[in-house]
Amino acid sequence: MISLPRRSSRSTAKGSGRARVTQILNYTLLAPDIQAEILKLPLVEPGGDRLAERRVRTVIREARWDEQRKLWRALLKECPWPAQGT
Repeated sequence: MISLPRRSSRSTAKGSGRARVTQILNYTLLAPDIQAEILKLPLVEPGGDRLAERRVRTVIREARWDEQRKLWRALLKECPWPAQGT
């Protein structure tokens, strides 16, 4: 059996809080195509991101990928940059 350290141990060892690690891990719940689009988004300066993690949570909370895609497209319409492949 493989033993993995607890999430809280990993977060404190890396200097992140448990809540932040949970936020990052929640992105794995998104449809793969949405994850790919997020990775292709342009880099922004701190504080200048209109697509903040908090806004993406509404998409993450939806379990069905088809519904996630609808929410994602609606969210991107509010952003200043064009999304790739939507």
